[in-house]
Amino acid sequence: MGHAYVKNLSDILIKRIYAKGKVSIQELVDYCVEHKIPLSASEGDYFDDYMLFYGFEELILFHGTPYRENKHRPNIEPLPETDKEKEIVKNFMKNGLSNLSENIDDTKIFGQIKWKFTQGTRKMYLDKTIPVIHNLEN
Repeated sequence: MGHAYVKNLSDILIKRIYAKGKVSIQELVDYCVEHKIPLSASEGDYFDDYMLFYGFEELILFHGTPYRENKHRPNIEPLPETDKEKEIVKNFMKNGLSNLSENIDDTKIFGQIKWKFTQGTRKMYLDKTIPVIHNLEN
């Protein structure tokens, strides 16, 4: 795939969580497919479910992982409902993307897990989301 440019997907992730409170990767992918929003890469745009899912996995890993130089991260956290979901999230956060690609059932389960802002993080995004909240709620 080359280099992916996921700024547009990152904005969608943050704005959808802001508008809805919680969102799953599958909901984000479905939104992008419906509105023809691509994952942009150095060799072209990808509109398919698989590549969009991959882009959102990368963003979940980025926004959901603590980072020593940024006191605000992680910005989002998972809301697993079952022990299986908790195990999948734990493995994902520990091993990253390659862990999920081996088991299609785990990938489907992971895609349904909801994510929300961590405590105190939502207010950081107010200025960036106000103009689009109405559009995203429709």
